[in-house]
Amino acid sequence: MTETFRWRVASDNKAVHKFDVRSVRFGDGYEQRQPKSLKPKLRSWEIKIVGQKALMGEIKAFFDARRGVEPFNWRPPDGVPVLVKVSEY
Repeated sequence: MTETFRWRVASDNKAVHKFDVRSVRFGDGYEQRQPKSLKPKLRSWEIKIVGQKALMGEIKAFFDARRGVEPFNWRPPDGVPVLVKVSEY
């Protein structure tokens, strides 16, 4: 069963949207672009959590338990639940 990130994050989060595309340039200046996958739009979030030391320890332990590999459920500010992975914090 996939775990859920249950802690509250600050309201001033920053989302970055990136399109994962493959680009080939030819000698005459022509460029051909195509998506690398069926879902080429990648979203990443920079979140801030303010709290006591014990709370930070719980969150770090949650991230460490996933080892940057296992996804977990998270509800971003737009309200649509997503599966995410944290590779660094």
